[in-house]
Amino acid sequence: LKDDSPRPGQPGQVPRPVVAGGAPVRT
Repeated sequence: LKDDSPRPGQPGQVPRPVVAGGAPVRT
């Protein structure tokens, strides 16, 4: 199991929390 998979909170993904709908939420 490699960490190459684009998972939320993993490197490669947007460092921003995304709400259900696809809208980036600013913390």
